[in-house]
Amino acid sequence: MSEHPNDLLGPYTLAALDADEQRQVSEHLAGCPGCREELHELESLRSLLAQVPPEAFLDGPPEGADLLLARTVRQAGAERRRPPVWSVAAAVLLVLVALAGGLLIGLNSSSGPAPLAVPAGSTRVAASNPASGVHMTVVITPASGWVRLEGAFTGVPGHARCYLMVVDKSGRRVVAGSWLAPYKSPAGGERVSGSALVPRDDVAAVQVVTFEGQVLDTAKV
Repeated sequence: MSEHPNDLLGPYTLAALDADEQRQVSEHLAGCPGCREELHELESLRSLLAQVPPEAFLDGPPEGADLLLARTVRQAGAERRRPPVWSVAAAVLLVLVALAGGLLIGLNSSSGPAPLAVPAGSTRVAASNPASGVHMTVVITPASGWVRLEGAFTGVPGHARCYLMVVDKSGRRVVAGSWLAPYKSPAGGERVSGSALVPRDDVAAVQVVTFEGQVLDTAKV
């Protein structure tokens, strides 16, 4: 891919390209700092919606929010005159503002997300893996026979497909959630929530594992 794929960066952030296009864009990004920066800006805009607190919506987030965002990016990229990435970014931002109903309470795009809260009875664990460069902080909250997880992750390879896993004391792994990592970790870490049907007293560790089975980091409890 010789030209800058500006029109493909929006769909790329949503994993909406076909396998060949996704590969070509990934290869271009590896050697193009300018496109990596533009991609990071798009991913930051996309993450704004996830940072909007529930009380910012009149009636909660509208149904089909992710579909609307994806459709906007694809439509902007499909115009007869392919727009530069800032045009796509502006379109995405307008959707985010519309979805929030104009009530973005206390949202400051220049600051990272708030530190992870540790409710009473919860446990905070953290770990770093020098080999992979991944750092994780996870709050484990017990429920009735299961646990909730809230984590912040940095250093996960760009666009890696990952599982958040709970490992019980017998060594059994239970998937608590999954996500597509951004090309560049946001300030404060990529936030991921999940739950697992494992009693709190049986939790031995929490892991970040790629879809291909590579363990990127493990936090022992």
